[in-house]
Amino acid sequence: MGNNESRSGDGFRELAALLHHLQNRNRLRVVEELRKGEVTVSNLADALRMSPSALSHQLKKLRRANLLTTRRDGTNIYYSCSSGEVFAVLDLLADIFEVR
Repeated sequence: MGNNESRSGDGFRELAALLHHLQNRNRLRVVEELRKGEVTVSNLADALRMSPSALSHQLKKLRRANLLTTRRDGTNIYYSCSSGEVFAVLDLLADIFEVR
């Protein structure tokens, strides 16, 4: 049985959802910045030169997709990528489309 035949409908649904959440340029920028490690919202906004409201919108979508984890320390909220596999997917796509 080929790989396509062995995937369940749910697996394709999850894959489609992942790609849907990563199709936005700003969300990709957020994930790429998190490749460097855990970061606060304010540092992330500074690094990406995004307004707090625009960044908040993108973080909310990535959290809903379970692509981010958060940690609170006092008044700071730290974000990190929930799985290194997300970076592997982005690396593979970059190789396929010769982006870098």
